[in-house]
Amino acid sequence: MIAFPVAPVLKHEGQQQAFWRVIGLIWQPGLAVLLQGVGFAAIGAFVSLDFASKGWQGTGIALSCFGGAFVLMRLVAGHLPDRIGGSRIAMASLAP
Repeated sequence: MIAFPVAPVLKHEGQQQAFWRVIGLIWQPGLAVLLQGVGFAAIGAFVSLDFASKGWQGTGIALSCFGGAFVLMRLVAGHLPDRIGGSRIAMASLAP
């Protein structure tokens, strides 16, 4: 395993924010992360059921390819929502 040293975390000296204020600031990005995780989990769960219902072999290969494609797309196109906007990326992803 490779570990890189990091600087120690310093105590925050600023004003402490109320818990619900912080939740109010982060709930939208958090909801987006939750929804993408649900989609990933649903595909991962149901691909094995689909393979089993059709009597196909190679579920592990299908799951590995799906996970690899997911990581590859994050590496290749992960910057696009910041550059052209998340709603445009979502609409392009949902287009047939």
